[in-house]
Amino acid sequence: KKLYIMKKFTLLLTMMIAMLSTQAQEVSTDQWTIVTKTSATWCSNCGSWGWDLFKDLIDDNQDKNVIVWSSHNSGDLDNEASIDINNGWGSAGQPQFFVSSDDFNVTSSNTQSARTQINSYIDALLGFSALAGVGVDATYDGQTLSVTGKAEFFTGLEDGNYHLAFYLLK
Repeated sequence: KKLYIMKKFTLLLTMMIAMLSTQAQEVSTDQWTIVTKTSATWCSNCGSWGWDLFKDLIDDNQDKNVIVWSSHNSGDLDNEASIDINNGWGSAGQPQFFVSSDDFNVTSSNTQSARTQINSYIDALLGFSALAGVGVDATYDGQTLSVTGKAEFFTGLEDGNYHLAFYLLK
């Protein structure tokens, strides 16, 4: 059940982030993949081998529909949303590397093989058609950010509740 819920969350998080490339509620049909590095400001491995792998994954996937980002578990940069996201992945520490919701169990001794495995997995995922798309229209009047959006499912999904959330990232 938890994996099923995480797959829904992953789909919606990916849609939410991918919507940044859409315009005026035009629904994108592009498939996007999300790579998350869990991190903490106090974590020395996050800034050494974890940082190197993070930068390598960004470089490796810069011309693909891939979002590589870091979400903090604790420290000076965590917040309620990042903690909830990391808990949803099943994160038990840092650094950890997730593609969608799949943990690659990266350690300081396997970063190069993990890099190859992660990039192969990303390429395989990008070969699939998108299950859903998001369109968004956002306006800022100097005080209020107003966002309207819509989601379109391109294939039948199992019955259930699906939630679309918009996050302002800075």
